[in-house]
Amino acid sequence: MMMRNSSISVLISLCALVVAGCNDRPGGAAVTSKGTAPATNSGEPVSGSAKIQSLRAAEVGRFSGRSWELEIDGETRVGHLRVNSRPQVIERELHLSEEEMRRLREAVVQSRLFELPAEIGNAVPDGSTRTITVATENRQKAMVIRFIAPEKVDRDTRSALELWMVVRSIFEEPEAHDSRPFDVKLLGK
Repeated sequence: MMMRNSSISVLISLCALVVAGCNDRPGGAAVTSKGTAPATNSGEPVSGSAKIQSLRAAEVGRFSGRSWELEIDGETRVGHLRVNSRPQVIERELHLSEEEMRRLREAVVQSRLFELPAEIGNAVPDGSTRTITVATENRQKAMVIRFIAPEKVDRDTRSALELWMVVRSIFEEPEAHDSRPFDVKLLGK
């Protein structure tokens, strides 16, 4: 099912963070107080190459109506992009290659997504909010990225931003806000 209403999708992403920050699915990992899930309920480690079942990402802020949402079905490799470009809404269907899905999966593993905090950065007036939710066969993780001060860039922040940049590289849409130039500067690349 593809998202059609931006308010609902943002609410869903925020609810996911409030309720768990990680996983509550049957057969999934137990959530620790730090929002990590080191093993399945059976005690077996979760594979680092687990297939992505779904990925949702959104960037919401005061970008002159350039907020966007992306939802990808990992099984079909079909994505839906919705850009709230005032006064119009742009909707596109994306067809991801196996290589793009591999890049996403590798970025999730390299970033240690399931070990990262549920929130990165701080809320500030007029700041943006980026959300990403990834579901694999036995785990789910939702994360929010907010304003990050340069002096606050640590290993987790770096990992979260590098994952975000891979997710945002999946589509090129000039009407969708693109925070990658700011992230590159923040990371000193």
